[in-house]
Amino acid sequence: DEHRVDRASVLERGIFQAQNGPSIGRSSFGLVTKVRDVSLVQSTTTIPARRSLRFGLRYVITGTPAGAEAEVRLITRFPEVGLLDPITGVRHHESEHTTRVLVGAPAYREFRFDQSWEIVSGEWVFEFWHAGRKIGMQKFCVIDAESAPDEAARPLQRANCAFLIGRA
Repeated sequence: DEHRVDRASVLERGIFQAQNGPSIGRSSFGLVTKVRDVSLVQSTTTIPARRSLRFGLRYVITGTPAGAEAEVRLITRFPEVGLLDPITGVRHHESEHTTRVLVGAPAYREFRFDQSWEIVSGEWVFEFWHAGRKIGMQKFCVIDAESAPDEAARPLQRANCAFLIGRA
């Protein structure tokens, strides 16, 4: 029986609302929590840097046969400067964990700004890997909402996310 994974296709991306469920494991960065009642608040790739904000995407793994279980490595790459944990002194550059998803079934992944030190502006990249091959990705630009409240100041703040300008 032929089992094939083609790619991770993004269904919707942006700012979400959800309820936290139980913790289902650990990533290289911290706890992984199952969420429920997920709903898209705003479709965007520009994310304001605010505590408790969730951003991410709904995606589907395409391949054959539909309903087959595929092991997918989810890597979240943080902005170049990294996220510095003030307690451990460790600077994180990425978070990684492996999950099992059903081919053809919509799934969801996110990052939630739980700690103020996690809120780093710049380019965030959500990558999908299967069997050592990158099968998809989505970039987000986190902008410091406080320091650039007006549109005029935003282009300067977005210089480190230039790839996103003009792409919704």
